[in-house]
Parts: sequence; structure tokens; C-alpha cells
Amino acid sequence: MTVVYRSQDYPVGGTRCLGGMHLHVDCSEAYDVESKLTEIANVCDKMGWPSKVTSITRARQGTHLQHPEYELDYSLHTPELKAGKETFASYLTVLLSTKDETQAGVLGLCHKARQFLEGSLSVISDGEVVVEIERVSAVLKDDIIRIAMPAVIGPAGKNIRAPFELHHFVDFSNDSGIEFDEWIDRCGEGILVGGWFQFDKVSGRSFRSVRFARSLDLFDLTSEARAIERAAKSFTQFVRTETVVEQILDIWRLKGALH
Repeated sequence: MTVVYRSQDYPVGGTRCLGGMHLHVDCSEAYDVESKLTEIANVCDKMGWPSKVTSITRARQGTHLQHPEYELDYSLHTPELKAGKETFASYLTVLLSTKDETQAGVLGLCHKARQFLEGSLSVISDGEVVVEIERVSAVLKDDIIRIAMPAVIGPAGKNIRAPFELHHFVDFSNDSGIEFDEWIDRCGEGILVGGWFQFDKVSGRSFRSVRFARSLDLFDLTSEARAIERAAKSFTQFVRTETVVEQILDIWRLKGALH
């Protein structure tokens, strides 16, 4: 079980809500980091921000990680993946809003979250800590693409290089028997990602990908999502796949802002 803590009102698929905003606090190996993130999550709950603390079972690099145009993006967002390490240890997810369609509302929420976290994260003194605030711009499921309005909002950060982060979600049941390395081999070179992550749950095994993009080509994204679905169904028909596009609104490190 990789979910360390979960708010009672944290919904299933909370980070896949179209137009919704959330933040991630990604931590490397550090002493007692899970309990410290849980402390922060409890405070977030009291502020009306449902939260979840999760540990990653495994991580593997993808070919897009070596793309020269995105090398700095992966170094900033996923430093441990870039270094070839297996896991980020643990991360905190906080749901900031189910939906906000105004520039002022989005940036105001970013400012509030940054102020709160810059004080709260002082309890974590070791390891690599990266904070990202993101908004779900598009969701692709069952060959249907839904796009948030507006699809793009001006970011809070000044030096956000790749404004989009793409994730493929693949959920297998426990009886599928598929292994992480087996899944990555099946995807092969035809599916371009920066890396894959494995999460073990009571209900089954989940794989998540990451890739950064300067702009969106919805035709290519649909083709890639179909390739993911075909690869998954080559193992079993009992699998759930979904693709999410997030706009990166802000990002900073624990020790000093990125901008």
C-alpha cells in the first residue's frame, strides 16, 4: 500500500478533475519525511484543502528524459529521475480547487499556497524537495478529449520553461500479474515519455508516466493514448487508461525559489 495518508474527503481521481488545481511536494529520501508530510497534510485539511501522502514503489527513466530541449525541465521537476534513482521516496498532493476559470482567481490561489508552504516546509531539512502547482488543462479518456476553459492561464512563475506536463494513467487489477519492467518493455520506443512510476495499491498496480511539452498536439496525444491502451490490453482487457495534461503554474525548490 503506497498511500501513507489520505483525507476523508479526498476524492478518487482528485488530480484528474478538469480545470482543477493541485500542488505536489516531491521529496527524496530524508529522515522521517512521510510523517512530516503527513503533518503538513493535516494542516492543509484544516484549511479546506484535501490532501494525500503517497510513496512511489519504483521509477524508471524514459527516452524523452535525454531530449536536449527538455534536459533542464527534467532536472528542475524530477531531479531524482534525472539522476537515475529508483524512487522519490514520498510526495504530498494537495487539492487547491475543483475549478477556477479566472486568471486572478488562479494566481491568487497560487500565491496563497506558496506563502503557506514556504513556512510549512521548514520542517523538512534534508533531501531534495520540489514544489509544483498545476492546473488540469485537458483529459483524454475513451477517445474523448475534454479541454478546460480557458485551456491556458498565465503562470505565476516567471521562468517556467515547458508549460505542460503530460501523464498517462494505467491501472491493472491484482490478478493481471504484470511487472513494472515488463510493462516498460512492452511500451518500447513507440511511446515517448520521460519516465514511468509504479504505485502499489490494495486494488491493484498502477503505472504513471511523465513528459514535458512546450505546446500541445492533440492528434499526437490521442495517438499515443491509443498506443498505451493497446499495450495495456495486450496483457488483459481489465485495465483502465486515461491521459491528463497539466499546465504548470508555479515551481520552486525548498531552499530558494527558482525565480
